[in-house]
Amino acid sequence: FCPRDQGRLILYTGCRYGSPIEDYMGSRSEPALSSFVTHLARKFALQQFVETGTFMGNGSAWAAQVFPSVTTIEINDTFRQQAMQAHGHLKAINFLLGDSVGVLPGVVAALKGPAFFWLDAHAGGGHFAKEDYCPVLKELEIIAASPYPHFIFVDDARAFVAPPPPPFDVDKWPP
Repeated sequence: FCPRDQGRLILYTGCRYGSPIEDYMGSRSEPALSSFVTHLARKFALQQFVETGTFMGNGSAWAAQVFPSVTTIEINDTFRQQAMQAHGHLKAINFLLGDSVGVLPGVVAALKGPAFFWLDAHAGGGHFAKEDYCPVLKELEIIAASPYPHFIFVDDARAFVAPPPPPFDVDKWPP
């Protein structure tokens, strides 16, 4: 899937829920993925990293080592506050609060060139949120409206290759 075929790269990452390496596979700090993202950032002189779904902020902290500017959007203020407490000393990171669908248009409009997007705001089934919420298709639409050819990684492939298993609400996820 590549919105309007404008040279955007979308890579799905992650593995099955319950896997012993679940936390390792989707992590930007995993060596192969870290190396690949760093290579893209350098090769294309990407200055901005945009993340939806901050959680504890570890992804943003990693990105601050690679990108001069990092913006992370979190819908849950408790997670955002914890991330700011842990990583607020990193001046490259801008911690935004809100639904990514509402906040992302302003972030995208402010970009002055291609950026790297890490989409991970989807949650549900008791994982990171009480109710299922999957804004990924709307996030992709927002990014696709930009005049720049961005790099887009969508985390958690396991949630998009088939209907999610219980306890997820299948009606709240893309078909």
